[in-house]
Formats: sequence, structure tokens, C-alpha cells
Amino acid sequence: MARRFSSDGFSKRLSASPLADVNLDTLRPAGSTCPEHLSWETRPALVYPDNWRRRAIEGWAVIAFDVAPWGAVGNARVLAAEPSNEFGMAATQIISAAKMPASQSGYGGCVERVKYKMGPGTPEPSSPPRTAT
Repeated sequence: MARRFSSDGFSKRLSASPLADVNLDTLRPAGSTCPEHLSWETRPALVYPDNWRRRAIEGWAVIAFDVAPWGAVGNARVLAAEPSNEFGMAATQIISAAKMPASQSGYGGCVERVKYKMGPGTPEPSSPPRTAT
């Protein structure tokens, strides 16, 4: 886990173990009918797990799921998540709320990774309110 420290010595940002270590092809079940590159009709909207966002901790999850012929995502489940399964639980909700284009017979055995990365546009962790003295 990588750490960045500020001049006052407090940790500013933590990163989970490398996502590059996870090969999606090895996690895809035999007989998967899902295309290798997914096309989303309604893209997954990233929602950062609040408890981890407040502490500026990054993470990732790998989610397996199936897609109905009308494009609805179902049977979403966590295959791997770091540094906590909370990232996996949030990712299953994100993937489940998305939609793929309708197809003739749907897909089974889809695998997708969700990255939670702090950066521009990510709300910074909130500081405790200051009280007047």
C-alpha cells in the first residue's frame, strides 16, 4: 500500500494493492458469452464509498455479472476487492444500476473492474468544523 505524507506527517492518500495484478481473463468463467469489450447503454456511475472517500483511500473491485436480453444487469457478485470488500459492495450496486444494449440472448459470465481513484473532481475529505474561540 503506497502512502503519501504531508509536511505535518499525516497520511494524505492511500492506494490499494496494484490493480494490474488482476488479469480479468483468468477470472472470466469458461463458456462466458460476454463480449471482451463492454458497450454500455447507460454507463455505470461511480459512487465512491463514503467512509473511504473521507479518508482519501483509493481502491478497486472486480465484479462478475450477467446481462438479460433487454440489457438489465443481474447476478452481480464480487470476485476481488481491495483494500476492503466495501469497494466490492459499492461496485456491485454501480454495475447493477447500469444497462447494456438489448441483445438477442443476453450475456453470461461478464467481468468488469471498477477503479476508485482520488483526483480532480473527487470531493476532498472533509475536515472537522472549526469552532470559534
